Amino acid sequence: MYFPESQIRRLVLSLCQRFPGAELVFDGFSPLVVWANNRVLKRAKIHAHYSFALMNGKDLEGWGGEIRLLKEWRYFDCDEPRLANVRWARHIPLLAKSSGIFHYRLGGST
Repeated sequence: MYFPESQIRRLVLSLCQRFPGAELVFDGFSPLVVWANNRVLKRAKIHAHYSFALMNGKDLEGWGGEIRLLKEWRYFDCDEPRLANVRWARHIPLLAKSSGIFHYRLGGST
C-alpha cells in the first residue's frame, strides 16, 4: 500500500516472468480506505502515505503477464468473533469491500 501502482505493477510482472505458475497472496485496501487513512496520517503528522488501492481483485488481471485471480476474501465475509462489534459493516457494500486478501496465480499454469 505504500508503493505507487507503477512500482507494484513492475514487481508483479517481473514475478510473472521469473516464477511462472507461482502464487501471490496479499492484503489490500479500497481507494476509500487509502483516502481515509491518508487523512488520519496527515492530521497525526505522521510522514507516511498510502498509495496503492485495489477496487476489485480482478483489476490485476488487466496488467498482462497471465495474472489470474484465484480467490478473494473480504474481512467481513465470515463470522469472525473478533469482528463482532463491526459485523454490521458487511451489509454496507462500500464498507464490506473496503479491505481484503487477494490470491493470484502468476504467469503460466505450471
